[in-house]
Amino acid sequence: MKHNYLFVSLFLLFFLIGCSNKNEEAYNSLIQKGLDALITEEYEKAEAYFEFSLEEKPNDKKAKALLSQTKNFVHSLKSFNDKDYKIALEQANSVINTANGSTALITKSEALSTDIKKIMDEPDTKQDSDYSFDDFKGTYGLYESTPYESTLEYLIIITDSHFIEGGANAGISKSNILDKRIKDNILTIDWFTPEGGGYFSSSGILSLKMETENNQKKIIFTESGSTMYFVTEEQISEAGFILPPDL
Repeated sequence: MKHNYLFVSLFLLFFLIGCSNKNEEAYNSLIQKGLDALITEEYEKAEAYFEFSLEEKPNDKKAKALLSQTKNFVHSLKSFNDKDYKIALEQANSVINTANGSTALITKSEALSTDIKKIMDEPDTKQDSDYSFDDFKGTYGLYESTPYESTLEYLIIITDSHFIEGGANAGISKSNILDKRIKDNILTIDWFTPEGGGYFSSSGILSLKMETENNQKKIIFTESGSTMYFVTEEQISEAGFILPPDL
């Protein structure tokens, strides 16, 4: 009877050892496949392999570290592409400070962190000027010859959210201002005109230089050189312009 118990005990021992060896082999294979996926930048695959490796060894520190690193690195990349640099830097630092992880991901995160810091340290050129956007807002007219004496031929109106333009005998075009930035005395606008009125949608970039003449504001189209002068509602009405009521 004792021999039978000994035989059963040895059988169970060898069986458990065999299972343990198979689990170890599966774990090592999954970890290696995950590391290979990191090299080829297949991060979703890498995450899956590291998750499977944790099923083989649920409490394994290395697998947990690799999975955490991979997720944080992917989050950092996404935040960087979304221009959310603060979050991108935080996630990159999390990768760098993870113990028992991937040295390759640490190297990538250090490079990414350097790029992020350079961008964050760049001066903000959105408002690198003594002028503000409010200085540019208003209505300006293009005169045939002498300002305020000759015929008013064309108008532009700059509001908080729209760039509007048109002639006395032509339609009025209303474009959305998507972005605006000021450098010195030049306002640059990214605009978009929706489809309508028989016209296709369009978009572009426009730059206007602000100057003063006899204490009166004027703006110059930097591309064409056309100069337009600040005008009042009375001057607009006298010139025969009819503006839409929503302006």
